[in-house]
Amino acid sequence: MNKLWKAVNGGHKPSVTHDSHVTEGEMPMAQAQPIDQAFPHLAEWVTTHGWIEIGYDDDSRSFVRALDIGGMVWEGQETYTSLDDALRAADTALGTWIKENFGGE
Repeated sequence: MNKLWKAVNGGHKPSVTHDSHVTEGEMPMAQAQPIDQAFPHLAEWVTTHGWIEIGYDDDSRSFVRALDIGGMVWEGQETYTSLDDALRAADTALGTWIKENFGGE
């Protein structure tokens, strides 16, 4: 046990290991897929075409949106069951939009 740990925690070791924090259906961080692989169209969008907004604001009722310099390109639903579902919807929609407008994948 290092000196800083002793000073901050009174010498007590944590009783819970990292592995015990992983819940059913969750992947440990070391195995998590990089975001640009999980959402390739979002990655392409934010690095070459525009940006995304996540969350609610006064101008839109959607939870997730994709915009470029010309304005709103795609607007998602008001709610999703999870952030992952919202990002997947945006990734799918942007994949279609990119293919239709730029001939990309």
